Amino acid sequence: MHKCKVLTILLLVSVLFAEQVSLQTALKVASVQADIMNTRLADAGYLSRDYELSAESLRPILSKEGRTLAYVAGCEPEGFVVVSADDNLVPVIAYAEHGSFQWEENEHNVLMNMLRYDLSKRLELVDLTDAETIHDNHEQWDRFLDAETRTLDDVESWPSAGESWTGGWIQSMWHQSDPYNQFCPMDPETGKRSIVGCVATAMGQIVAFWQYPPSVTFTTEDNYVTRTREIEIHAPDASIDYIDYRNGRPANSTCAAISFACGVGSKMNYTSEASGTYPENSAISLEKHFKYANAESKSEDDADFYEVLEQNMKDAKPAMLWINIEDSSSGGHEIVCDGFREPEYHPEWHLNFGWGSSNPHPLPSAWYILPYGIPYYPFVIEGVVNIEAPSGIDEQPLTDPGIRITVSPELVVKPAEISYHLSDPAEVNVSIYDASGRGVRVLAEGTQAQGEHTVLWDGRDGAGYRLSNGCYFVSLRTPVSYLTKRIVFIK
Repeated sequence: MHKCKVLTILLLVSVLFAEQVSLQTALKVASVQADIMNTRLADAGYLSRDYELSAESLRPILSKEGRTLAYVAGCEPEGFVVVSADDNLVPVIAYAEHGSFQWEENEHNVLMNMLRYDLSKRLELVDLTDAETIHDNHEQWDRFLDAETRTLDDVESWPSAGESWTGGWIQSMWHQSDPYNQFCPMDPETGKRSIVGCVATAMGQIVAFWQYPPSVTFTTEDNYVTRTREIEIHAPDASIDYIDYRNGRPANSTCAAISFACGVGSKMNYTSEASGTYPENSAISLEKHFKYANAESKSEDDADFYEVLEQNMKDAKPAMLWINIEDSSSGGHEIVCDGFREPEYHPEWHLNFGWGSSNPHPLPSAWYILPYGIPYYPFVIEGVVNIEAPSGIDEQPLTDPGIRITVSPELVVKPAEISYHLSDPAEVNVSIYDASGRGVRVLAEGTQAQGEHTVLWDGRDGAGYRLSNGCYFVSLRTPVSYLTKRIVFIK
């Protein structure tokens, strides 16, 4: 009991005597983070990448009242580190291995607006923040200042560092204007074409990730009238007879068609300045119109919200998050969450902002420490999680319990080892299918003996071409049994 009181008093004292972080301290922390980024990529075999801190690029992010909230240090040849300006907060709140930080003051600069709002609220509520969180923050500051690179770098990552050029599962950088909005309706008030809307952009990138469905159909029952401009939406115009994903690299016109279909499916309120809808509408449309096996709208208030989100990232299932941004005309922004890192202190989430490679230029995504242990603070409002396309192939019950199949690793970044056991000699077919059910390669076929068997898959189709990133299924067929196993390919 006395020990608990002493710990509480010490933590309270540390909060009361929190310090504003100096430029020199921020630079030291950013330098250590750059070393961590280098170490991770070097460990992954990417020796050609070397991040160097650009000291002259160090700039503060200020609150509306002029208080320094954080410092941003740019890296060469690209990337940046955002260091908190108060040592009660997490030392590094965000960083990116690609792109550069943008300083434009407008509502489309999602990361800037996120940081300003988020850091202001964290400081405002620091007295209510869980004491253990404050203690962990102080310990992490000490480790950064002691340059404990290897200790801080002891982290598991999904996907692994260096295995995805964006850092997350999503390998695309869509945005909301031309060419992605070419099928969106004209705004009758401005005479300009409406923008896609962040919900449809996030949803569209996930559809492209799964490369599903092969088509999407709307009927006149899906017609609606937008609220702001009273635009009559004829939903069948958004139908797509065949979606050519081009092996994971859809043409701009296809991306635009998917974006419009996602907008109509989610009842987008179109204008040329801002298009918006309720985030939960995307979950409904994914199941109703896009025929996904599952898509669940979930509140951040749910006790298992972050547990589910974390497991989604580990299972290569990108999710959508509705982020509270105070100055946004819609009150928030829908983004894709498509990666997770698990260091000792605070989980890191990979966020794809849905503003492409040039909106703001050129920052499509970053790693971010979402707030945790802070009551009464709704930064993440809700999410669409457990998004999963159907396998696309008929799943029949297993009739022979003596047949088993395993895949190692389930995330393919090098040839995957597919092992299976036959309880008796049998005619066997082992094949790879994409998410739409199209067979892309036969790995083994013919009569095989009883016992253990192994085949390798290197991520290529039957013609020897490398397949695009995404979800695939390995199937094992015998005359009496049929098994499938999900596999994710990242190159």
